[in-house]
Amino acid sequence: MPVFFPVCALATTLAAAMPPPPVIRSIEAAPANAAVAQEAHAVIRGNHQFAVALYRELGKRDGNLFFSPYCINKSLSMTYAGARGATAREMASALQITLPQDRYPAAFLEARNAITRSLQASTGRFPGQQGGIEFLLSATLWGQRGHGFQPDFLGVLNKCYGAPLQEVDFAASEQARAAINRWAAAQTRNRIPELLSDGAVNAQTRLVLASAIYFNGDWTTSFSKNDTRDEVFHVNVRARSPVPMMRNVDVFGYFEDREAQVLRLPYAGNCLAMLVILPRQMDGLANLEKSLTGDKLWAWASKASDQKVHVMLPRFKMDHAFELRPALEQLGMKSAFVKGAADLSGMDGGRDKLYIEHVIHKAFVEVNEKGTEAAAATAVIPVPGAAPGAHEPPPIPVFIANHPFVFAIYDMHFGAVLFLGRVATP
Repeated sequence: MPVFFPVCALATTLAAAMPPPPVIRSIEAAPANAAVAQEAHAVIRGNHQFAVALYRELGKRDGNLFFSPYCINKSLSMTYAGARGATAREMASALQITLPQDRYPAAFLEARNAITRSLQASTGRFPGQQGGIEFLLSATLWGQRGHGFQPDFLGVLNKCYGAPLQEVDFAASEQARAAINRWAAAQTRNRIPELLSDGAVNAQTRLVLASAIYFNGDWTTSFSKNDTRDEVFHVNVRARSPVPMMRNVDVFGYFEDREAQVLRLPYAGNCLAMLVILPRQMDGLANLEKSLTGDKLWAWASKASDQKVHVMLPRFKMDHAFELRPALEQLGMKSAFVKGAADLSGMDGGRDKLYIEHVIHKAFVEVNEKGTEAAAATAVIPVPGAAPGAHEPPPIPVFIANHPFVFAIYDMHFGAVLFLGRVATP
């Protein structure tokens, strides 16, 4: 059973309205040059900001929360490549895109390659499985057969987003839906067996932009199942619930201030890590969420330094499904969903007045004790005893996640936020 098993898939479905007079405008692929590498950092910073902004919108509902801002960002960025006019401006604002539209795809590609390179350096292989890590990123366009999508649009998505075109006939909507669901299930190791539910596509659908992300990683230092036992989790100041609490004393990334304790738990290969942000106050999650920003999230991750920590963390498992349209509209992305107002003419030259019909996102996560034996053996660092007459060493930090907290999975080398969520009730 994997120690951390997050997976998500997302589909953006676009339908046709009455066709306007043809307007052919194509996106130009950004030239590869030294500036692209620097611009990749702007993509990742936008990823941080978008992740937290979307967290605030999705987090308005009570309870647990889990989603992949990276997966969502990728699918919407693919859509943005075909957006024009006010629709493109709204999407750029919602996605926190600061680069010119013609340069953004190449910068996104460089950011994706940077994650790939760091994974290759730590595991020796990507994509696939090696040394306790399996991490897959995938995307595909499912387009209406014979629709006539712009070659430039298809080229950019294939080159910069790794999303080739698969032609289907949406008039046979059930067969098309089944094909997309089989793809999503295969890309997520069957953790998302049905991305599209009944009625999600129909004869008016012209394009589904689907992306999936899968991660299965062992801790560098595992938690012993023998040390796990039930403890009280304070859901709020009045409600309590017994939960299986994992325990470990070892070297982890740690930082604390008056607002929160921050714990970094690396996965095998020391490329990806979970960041757990625990409010100081039992009922402090709401205030922490209000003050959270993308820059603050990254600052906390950067300040966590390796030291010995006594950790108590609950096991948890959750899955979520979202229709993201309401949240995205709140972030300012409005016209893309309006028939007759959306301008996605960069996709097909305006032959059909495309608009976004659905943005569907599903995610699954499970956290438990397991870690790789080799990494666990090498990660145990003995603490020498004090010499006679020496001062007693300072007490090690104690991190007890027995009340609601925020957590993120991110790439430690480049900073991409792959998954984000909160545990309100394990």
